[in-house]
Amino acid sequence: MQVRLYATLRASTGGGRIDLSETCDTVGEALDVLIERFPELAPLILTAPRQLRPMIAVMVNGRDIRHLDGLATPLTEASALDIFPPVAGGAEVTRTVAVRGIPEWLLRDYLIELGAQVEEAASPAPRLCADGWQASWTQRLARIDGSVMTITEFTVSISGEETTTADVERAFLAKAQRGGG
Repeated sequence: MQVRLYATLRASTGGGRIDLSETCDTVGEALDVLIERFPELAPLILTAPRQLRPMIAVMVNGRDIRHLDGLATPLTEASALDIFPPVAGGAEVTRTVAVRGIPEWLLRDYLIELGAQVEEAASPAPRLCADGWQASWTQRLARIDGSVMTITEFTVSISGEETTTADVERAFLAKAQRGGG
């Protein structure tokens, strides 16, 4: 089976076409073989819990595996496997919003409800990724009106394509306002 890599992924393999002589029954197996041969591809294609990175497009016979069976999409020797790195129509932007009065577990749940998944559980900073966007956050204790009352404030950064991040920001703020007051 032949795998075709595009744009920036080609630098990791020394070319755009890779012949896999191994029998691979699924896309996940083919990616495992490819990553075994070219370990530098792993962080470019997959996240830590072995999920496809946001904005990576993997196509089998011209169809995006996100609309098939994901990494379990079946392959045959005649399958055409194409892997595209992130290519956006616009520049990536980061939107930053501050929210108060909700616990961190609820903040995480809201982002997961919007389609995000935990990317790197061992990372020092929490980070979630979804198709077309990612989010991370920091927290601090904030004083209210200079008084002795403090409340946890989270600064949430949402990165991705401009229209996507705007939609995620609106939906997240709607949830946070209901939950946090």
